[in-house]
Amino acid sequence: MTNGRVIHIRMGMVNQPIVEDIANEAFMDSAIFGNQYRQILTMLNRYVKYRKNATERNIDAANNVFTFVGERGSGKTSCMSSVSRLLTGNRLKDFTAYPQLGTTKFETIDIIDPSYFDEKHNIVATVIAKLFKSFRQIEDANSHEKCNFDVHRDLVAAFARVQKNIMCLLGDHAEEDGWDDDIENLSDMSMAVDLREDINRLVDLYMKFVKKEDGILLLSIDDIDLNIDEADTMTEQIRKYLVSPNIVILLAAKLDQLATIMNLHYSEKYRYLIDKQRIGFDTVEEMTGQYLVKFAPEDQRVYMPAADFYMESGIEIENKIG
Repeated sequence: MTNGRVIHIRMGMVNQPIVEDIANEAFMDSAIFGNQYRQILTMLNRYVKYRKNATERNIDAANNVFTFVGERGSGKTSCMSSVSRLLTGNRLKDFTAYPQLGTTKFETIDIIDPSYFDEKHNIVATVIAKLFKSFRQIEDANSHEKCNFDVHRDLVAAFARVQKNIMCLLGDHAEEDGWDDDIENLSDMSMAVDLREDINRLVDLYMKFVKKEDGILLLSIDDIDLNIDEADTMTEQIRKYLVSPNIVILLAAKLDQLATIMNLHYSEKYRYLIDKQRIGFDTVEEMTGQYLVKFAPEDQRVYMPAADFYMESGIEIENKIG
């Protein structure tokens, strides 16, 4: 007995993500991730509607992290990448079930792989670097046509300001320049505090540059939980600096693994209290649960299919490689 869904396998790419072309709403009826596509599109449609109302009423930005949850090999990256392709492909205007998305312009950059991050190479710096790379590629290709000179100038200045603030945040500026002036030190530290606001302005200018003013920058972050040493730092940096009304974050994660990392983090942080039996591990687990609910809200999680769902699906094999 089959469930009417189809798994597409491409020869030579069995262990690589498959990005599906979601051409229309009917495609989701047979797609292996059809339910997941509908769930995430419904969530994003609701978010964009809230975003527009919040902007008009000057309300703080809502949580912008949407998480694809599942085991290794469950298709999180394929599903996430397929959704990203749909959102940036200007096809949603024909999807009647998601009117807010159909009138919203999305732009994206290369998928972000957190496995290479360390104490000096963090997720915020990587996002800005990839955004700058995209900016330079557009410049070199002259595909921005006759871009407004003021926008171009302001965008370059915004990149410089954000980069300086990131250096301040990481401490590199202090190490390289050997801050002697206490007033300058305090001034630069205040820039780090304003980093989130500066990134928000940078993204606004970038969207103007690519002629998608008032649109949304789509960030795709793959398997954040694989970097055991830095996962807790990355989640906190996302929460502090990348929660913005002009950014949407698609995140692939095994939340059980991320919870284990957070438990280790809190256990180390409160080691003294644990050793003195002031708090127990149940308190640590409670703190982890509360943090993850705040970072990746339940109503913004898309759970990948269970193993038996795949077993009941049909298979189509494409012989063409690439």
